[in-house]
Formats: sequence, structure tokens, C-alpha cells
Amino acid sequence: MCRELRGAAIERNEREIQSEAGSRQPLVVGVVGPIGAGKSTLASGLARSLGFRLFTERVEDNAFFTRFAADPPTWVFRSQLAFMLNAVADAIAARGEDGAVIERPVHEMHAIFVRDQLRNGLMTDEEELLLRQLVEIGDRAGGRPDLLVAVAASPDVLYERIASRARPGEEHYSREYIERLARSYNDWLRDWPTSLIRVDSETRDIREQITIDDLAAEIEKSWSAQ
Repeated sequence: MCRELRGAAIERNEREIQSEAGSRQPLVVGVVGPIGAGKSTLASGLARSLGFRLFTERVEDNAFFTRFAADPPTWVFRSQLAFMLNAVADAIAARGEDGAVIERPVHEMHAIFVRDQLRNGLMTDEEELLLRQLVEIGDRAGGRPDLLVAVAASPDVLYERIASRARPGEEHYSREYIERLARSYNDWLRDWPTSLIRVDSETRDIREQITIDDLAAEIEKSWSAQ
């Protein structure tokens, strides 16, 4: 897989060199946000409204996730590696589309979850370095999202939503963990280098089509102005 990703990075660089001056690639939108914020709902709605291909997080494709949830120290590295390999592959595929929406890009996975696991002793420095190198390969192969949509809600609301939906693997999330991730998102997004649109899912109902269409129009306006 890593050999294929490096090859894709070289091919992408060659395409960029050969492209005509002033040409513009189709828009790739990343949708990020803490667990329970409404990220999946927002990503699928935006993809439909914009007419873009949707790349989901694909939790079901991660053979290690439920084992990680039950035994984090044993499975954390393998679970994160599986998520991030899929995310990099999706970023590469997205550049071949006429527009794409990516749910939870690889940059978010590393900046929020890997760093949290490193700080809390679940991951070693050596493991974090390997995953950081994977992000760098992904940048060369697929690039960062051109525009980021960050959806958020208060930690109390996030915790209530997570508890009420009772998804496998999420039953171990504590309120302290949710609060910690919310702070990490604020810190990370402060330095995000491309365009950023923030959405509060407590004040804007992202289940309503009119909200989705308004956000899609905001995305198109932001992209056309660049």
C-alpha cells in the first residue's frame, strides 16, 4: 500500500508540472468535526447538493476498530493505520473526480486522534512518526482538501448524542474524552492553512435541506473567490 501511495504522489507531481498554467483542479471539500457533531450527515448532504462524490470515513472497513475500543493499548496503532491508509487512498481518488467531499480527512485523524493518543500514552513516538509520514505521503499524492467545513457542538450535546445513538465501539467514550477532543479541534483549526467554514450544529439544523443548500452555496462562493 505504501509503495502504491508513493507512486501516486510521483504521478500527481508529474500531472501538476504538465498541466497548463492557470488551470484549476476540481474542488475537494473536507468535512471535519468531533464525534457526534453531525459530520456524516453534513458530508452526505453537501455531496448531494454540490453534485460531488462522497468519500465516507468507512468505519466498517476497519477490522481493528471494535478491538481498539475494547483494548486501546493493544490495537490503537493498527486501528489508526487502517483509518489513515483508507483516508489517503480516498484523497488520491478524490482528485480524479469532478468534485469530492471527504469525511474526516487524514490530517484530522492525525492532528486530533493520533496526537491525543500520543499525549495519553497509548501510542509511542515511533508509531506517531510513522503515521505522520503517512500524512506527508498523502499530501504529495492527493493534497490537502481545498476547503474545510468544520462542524461542532458543545461537549455536553456531543456526549448526549453519542450516548443516545449507542453505536458499537463508542460506548467507552467518556465526557472528559469528548471535552478534550473539542479543545484539540479548536487548537488545530486555528492554524488550518486553506479556506475554512465553521458550522454550529446546535444552531443550524444540518438535517434540513435548506441549511445544506445554503452551506453549499457558501462553499461555491468561497471557492470561486479564490
